Parts: sequence; C-alpha cells; structure tokens
Amino acid sequence: MNHVVIPLVKPLVKPVETRIQVHYYNRPPWIPMDIFAGCESKCYLTAGESKSYAKSDVVIFHTPYVIERHPPKKMGQIWVFHSLEPPWIHWIKFKKWKNVFNWTMSYRRDADITNTYGIFSKRSDDKFTLEKETKDLYKKWQNKSKDFVWMVSNCKTKGKRDLYVQKLRKLTAVDVYGKCGTEKCPRKDTAKCLNLYRYYLSFESELCEDYITEKSFKLYDPEVMTLPIVRSGSNLSMFLPPGSYIDTSKFQHIPDLVKSVKALSNDKTKFQKYIHWRTHYRINNNTTHSIAFCELCRRLHLKDIHKYQRLYTDIGEWLRGDKYGRKSCKSAADLN
Repeated sequence: MNHVVIPLVKPLVKPVETRIQVHYYNRPPWIPMDIFAGCESKCYLTAGESKSYAKSDVVIFHTPYVIERHPPKKMGQIWVFHSLEPPWIHWIKFKKWKNVFNWTMSYRRDADITNTYGIFSKRSDDKFTLEKETKDLYKKWQNKSKDFVWMVSNCKTKGKRDLYVQKLRKLTAVDVYGKCGTEKCPRKDTAKCLNLYRYYLSFESELCEDYITEKSFKLYDPEVMTLPIVRSGSNLSMFLPPGSYIDTSKFQHIPDLVKSVKALSNDKTKFQKYIHWRTHYRINNNTTHSIAFCELCRRLHLKDIHKYQRLYTDIGEWLRGDKYGRKSCKSAADLN
C-alpha cells in the first residue's frame, strides 16, 4: 500500500511591523502625542526643539512659527512642512529653508498629504430616521428669529472681510459676536447662540487656494441648523457637500446676495434642498488630523519610499506663488 506523504505547510506569519519614530520639532498643542494611536501602520511621536531630533529619520516642522535659521539637517532625513495657515500668517519668507523639505502636509490639495479642517463620511441610517431628522431641522429653521450672524476675533485681514460685512450691514441686520462686535457668546455655547440665526457668515481671513477652515465645517454639526454663507478663495465643491452652502462668489453684487437670502428664508422647498446632503453624509471633524498623520505613517512604511520623496527647491515659492503669476491667494474684488 502506497503512503502519500503530505508535507507540513507552515502557516504564513505576517512579519511584525517596526514602529517608526516621527519627531515633531515644534509641536503645536493641538497635535497630541498619541496622534498615531489609531493608525494601521505603526509609528510613534517624539517632540522638542533639542538636539534629539537628529535621532529620527523623519522630522516635522510647524512652519507658521519657525525662525529663518533652521537647524542642521542630517543626511537622509525626511523633513515635513506642516501648516494649516494661509501664507500671510507665516512669520518668515523661508529664504534660508531652500532644498530642505521633502514632503508637505497642508490644507492644499497639491500638498503631498492633504490635511483639511473637516471631512465627511457616508451615512447608513434607516429611511425613517432620516425623514424625522429632516422634519426636526425644518422646525428649528421656522423657530429662528434672525437672519445673519458673524462670529469673529480677527477684525482686519488681507481678505477684507470686515469691509464686506460693513457693506452688508448697510443693507440688512447682522449681529457680530466677539472682538469685532458687541454681542457675546461663550465658546461652549456656540451652538446654542446659533439657534437664533438662519445664516452664518463664514468668511475666511484670506482668499487663498483651497483655504477653507473650521468656520464652515462647524456648521455641519448635527446640532447646528444654520446655513453657511461662505466667502473663500476655494473651489468649495471640493470640500463641502454641493448644494449645502451659499457661495458669495456666485453673486455679482452684495445686494444680490441679500435679496437671494431673504427669499430663501420663507421658501420651504428651497430650504430643503440645502439640507438634503444630511440624508447622505455626516461630518467627522475630530478625525481630520489623525487621517493625515496616519497617511504619513503609511507612506513611511512603503518599501519604495524614496519614489515618493521629492525635494522642494523653494518652499516659500510653493507657499505663496509670487514669482510665476501663480499666486496662492487673491485680492478682494467683490466689495460692491
């Protein structure tokens, strides 16, 4: 009788992935030390401006607040430019930071890793829940007693949003909260204060490419039923659900905006179009930084990592776009 010998097959064992050290040279407080905790790939964060950064193969700089003179760069290190601020917020012109950055992590879509202020995910709620929610939102809308509100602390900016609001206030009532107005609302009560208003003036400090901040994203919170009126240099449809906001750039004159908004206030059919997105998506504000850092970690584990590694000859030019007519920010041309 012939015996068939079946060779033993060793089960495939996935190799243990090493944890890669990522050093944040001047870590801002809103980036937690456990930022990589929920990532599929394994990394860990260290921080500080001491010489310890030289031990890491990856160094991140929060670039709005660096000084013109950068520390020495160890051969083979990957330096990451990290900023969620527009060009004018940066302290320096980066004249001495040429040929040192390999990756960019920014709100801009042409960055190596995009780090936005908000992100949306698909909903899977049942039809009954969605219909009830829509009815509740319309009730909230009907109970509102005022139209326009603006909450702001930085009054005069390059985007001239203060001048836009001045012209708007000559045509209609606008309640202004914060340092630039007379109304007061504790930060913890923002959602409660917004309950009075139908529209929030989500005006950016500068009209820059892809620059759209938490001013707009916070209005997509399930507890908030105030429509955003957005003034930005971005292609808004790349960041916000289409049909969920009012874009000031679509109006040739400020009085045209006021007229359109006033008509919307009493039109149930039009209003429902602005909240239709809520039946499909929800906002995830708390995961935006984690997603960007997890993507950074994933790339660091790639075997062919050097294929994804460039060297920015002039990072200041990438940030501002001064030399070749590709300015990343534009001047206000809508104050009429």
